[in-house]
Amino acid sequence: MSGWPPRTGAGSSGQRLSFYRFRHSLVQGSAYRSLDAVERARLHEATGRALEAVYASAGAEAERPQTLAPAVGAALEAAGMPLPAARALYEAGRQAMALSAQREALNHFDHGLALLAGEPPSKERAELQRLLGLPGWARSATWPGWVPQR
Repeated sequence: MSGWPPRTGAGSSGQRLSFYRFRHSLVQGSAYRSLDAVERARLHEATGRALEAVYASAGAEAERPQTLAPAVGAALEAAGMPLPAARALYEAGRQAMALSAQREALNHFDHGLALLAGEPPSKERAELQRLLGLPGWARSATWPGWVPQR
């Protein structure tokens, strides 16, 4: 791993952030595969929660990093937490819509809905399905033959 001890920098919220980088992707892959599934899930959850904290501390929506919501969603999905991951993907889709990136937004919304498919019925799931399904008008109005890209 290069950069040990970790390099640090200040995030937009003033928090100190550490950056780790492997010298080669094969070393990174080997280290990742050496973790058992439980440890990987725990680390992904910790990463997702830490990113959520940075995201929440960024203050006003306009000041939030645009790339953080998809990273939160990916980390929480990898941790096996579909409901929080779907909520982060909803945020990512909203941010993409605000940037007029409709195709990317719809991919985020579709991915969030797919995550909810295996979840048991609950109020939170129903609310997320409603939120993620709202942009359906954009599919038919903008791209009649819309096919999500995965």
